[in-house]
Amino acid sequence: MSSIPSSELTVRIVEKAKSLGAAIAGVASVESLKESPSHRIYPKIGMNLKVHWQKAKHNSKRDGVAWPADAVSVVVVGVEHNINQPELDWWDGKGTSGNRILMRINKNLSEWIEDTFSIKTYKLPYFVSKGGIFLKDAAVVAGLGCLGRNNLVITPGYGPRIRFRALLMD
Repeated sequence: MSSIPSSELTVRIVEKAKSLGAAIAGVASVESLKESPSHRIYPKIGMNLKVHWQKAKHNSKRDGVAWPADAVSVVVVGVEHNINQPELDWWDGKGTSGNRILMRINKNLSEWIEDTFSIKTYKLPYFVSKGGIFLKDAAVVAGLGCLGRNNLVITPGYGPRIRFRALLMD
């Protein structure tokens, strides 16, 4: 575990993420993220869109996000999807090139954090149903933007043209 003050650690992680190709990056506490709207509602209704969240029984669905017990912080990285590069969102049978860029940044950032600070990281899959987290909520909690009426994260400088990935740290 690192003995560097958390504010300095955050600055160094954000700078490294940007040097690896992220347009924006931020860090938030897992406890704050667990209290975000999507993370609170999902255990009640899951992906069942026929259930109105206000009518769902509390904790009626038990397969929410499987948080590692030692996860303390979430690092969120974002890559700009410029209006002149629509191909970043095009599905090619294996995913999108934009997501592959995010996966590479996440992998390299994870390795750097573990090697530099001896902090354990958990790279997360994209889909919540496969063990991921709600990335829009994570981006907002990490201070990267706000949720717009269009249900997209609106970021300073990039508007809604940004895609996210995350990793957890102990």
